[in-house]
Parts: sequence; structure tokens; C-alpha cells
Amino acid sequence: AYRPSDSQLFWIALFGWYAIVGAGPLSIDGLLRRGLSHSALPGISRVLAVSEWVRVTGRPVYVSTVRIWVAASLLAVGLREILPDLKGPASLASWFPLDVSAHVLPTAAIAIGFILLLGLGTRTIAAAMILAIVGDTMMDPRMTDAIYVLMIFTILALNGGGVVSADHLINRL
Repeated sequence: AYRPSDSQLFWIALFGWYAIVGAGPLSIDGLLRRGLSHSALPGISRVLAVSEWVRVTGRPVYVSTVRIWVAASLLAVGLREILPDLKGPASLASWFPLDVSAHVLPTAAIAIGFILLLGLGTRTIAAAMILAIVGDTMMDPRMTDAIYVLMIFTILALNGGGVVSADHLINRL
């Protein structure tokens, strides 16, 4: 029987990021975009405008979604370890990277998950988690999926908590 793995969940999250944000300015896509904007192809300016709108409006929403997803997986693992009688739905493992999240200490997972869920200090928490993940993978080379967590936390460290976060609210004040 098919059993989903954490790496597949991270692939979905990272490819979703790539689909919304794109390859960036230092890519062939970026070069083509600049060239296409000056071409005579019919409707290309509209396609470029729509893709720019998706990038500008979709990026903060997607960052919030990924942050909440990571926070929920940390909370689920932490609560499952502290309260073993707490049984979540069996399908929980197919939506959240619980195996990778299980490497975080339960109390730390709950604290980090709660803070990330609020979106408070997202960049700082993500940077601290990057350092912890690098240290953890040096000590345990079996953590091959940690590279995906590292990528997700790098996205959070560079982009913040997104529009649905306490960080965003504080910055608007």
C-alpha cells in the first residue's frame, strides 16, 4: 500500500512556492519576462500582468499558509508526545510532516509551534530553527529530509510571517 512521506509534502510546499513566486530575476524565466514585455505577441502583456499580480498578492498569503502548516505540524508532534492519550485523526500524517517534526523536543515543538502559529518573531524563530537544523543534521546524518525543512525555514526567514501574522499587524502600526 502507498504510504506518503514527509519529503513529498515538502516537495508540494516548495513547488507551490516556485509556482507562485517564480524562478526570480537571475533566471532564464526572468530574462524571458523582460524580453516578452517588449514583444509583439498578442495578449502577452496581459499574461505578464496576471503573473505579476499572482506573485505580488500570492506571495504573502502563501508564506502565511506555509508558516501555519509548519506550526500545526510542530504543535501536533509536541502535543502527541506530551499527551499520548490524545489521538488525532489518522489522516493527520498524510497532511503534515510529522516524522521530520518529531526530531524537535516536545516542549520546544509546542513553544515554537505556538509562536509560529501567531506569526510572532517569524524571522527570528526561522533563523534559530535553521541553526538548530544544521546542527542536528551534522549530528545525525540520517536526517535527509531536513534539507526540505531548512528550505521552508529559509523562505520564512527571508519573507517573514506573511499577511496573516502578528508580525504583519505590528509592522502596520
